[in-house]
Amino acid sequence: MMENELKGTVSVSMKLNLGNYQSADVFVSLSGIGPETTEADMDSLLQGNVTVAYQKCLASVKAKCREIRENVA
Repeated sequence: MMENELKGTVSVSMKLNLGNYQSADVFVSLSGIGPETTEADMDSLLQGNVTVAYQKCLASVKAKCREIRENVA
């Protein structure tokens, strides 16, 4: 294992006003970047597991927001 292993973090949130206004926030972070880390290393992580994690988080947030809308109506 590398001393400064490259890692990604994803956070997805959605704000609901339950009216006509909606907004979404997305946070993506890379940590463990060192002098030996290449742009290709970062691209690989962002296009791989980080993207998969983002898609899973987004689907979960959308489902929870849909459930809230349905229970308020």
